[in-house]
Amino acid sequence: MNRRKGAAKSKRVLALQNGPCIPVGHSYGGAVITEAGTDSSVAGLVYVTAHMPDEGENEADDGKRFPSDIARGNAGVGARSGYSAIGKSSVVNDLHKLLVKLSIGE
Repeated sequence: MNRRKGAAKSKRVLALQNGPCIPVGHSYGGAVITEAGTDSSVAGLVYVTAHMPDEGENEADDGKRFPSDIARGNAGVGARSGYSAIGKSSVVNDLHKLLVKLSIGE
């Protein structure tokens, strides 16, 4: 799915809601909610380790400015049956770092 199609689908879901909404995006979903976030029902956006492109910037350019562990080759990525998987140690280490930052208010 491309970003524009994802944003269009997100806006259809937003239209079905009663009242303000706060979309949450993870990874590539951050680019999708950035575009969908222009909808009048959106009260805010939450990015969870997600791409947050500037206006007019595409997700790939954002990824070049802020490369992920996968892009840097540090995530222990493996591929099986056409799917990529992040290594368990990378998930545990990255999640731990995020939780520590959140707990101390960084």
